[in-house]
Amino acid sequence: MKTQQVRLLSQRMRVDYPWPVWAIGWLAILKAFIWLGAEPPALPANQMTLMGYKYALFMLPLFFCGIGAWNMKKWAAWGLVGLAVADLLFYLTVPSVRASLALNTTSSVAYTFSITVFAINGPPSTILILLLSPALMKRLNPSS
Repeated sequence: MKTQQVRLLSQRMRVDYPWPVWAIGWLAILKAFIWLGAEPPALPANQMTLMGYKYALFMLPLFFCGIGAWNMKKWAAWGLVGLAVADLLFYLTVPSVRASLALNTTSSVAYTFSITVFAINGPPSTILILLLSPALMKRLNPSS
């Protein structure tokens, strides 16, 4: 078990390691935790509660699926696809929470920060995870 982990780590450090696999892993891990440092928007309490439940529910699965994707595990790839579809369905079926992804235009720093949070926490990263999933699926370990 330990030698397999070392082998996987050494593979990830090689220049020819597939960039889509790196990207999908980083997107999942960042999506899992970036909301913790985001400034809360001025939303009604019920919408904030709903977003809090969504983020808390997705946090650990996204983190573990991101790590699993780097290790090219089949369960991680399918988990990321399922989480991405659920995330998109959430934003499509509960349109009132889209306001939580509002851009702050009070200053250039705040605007840059809110764009980053939107890109990672919002639909853009979810869509990118879905677009990169076939590249991950192609490289899966058959025994995972």
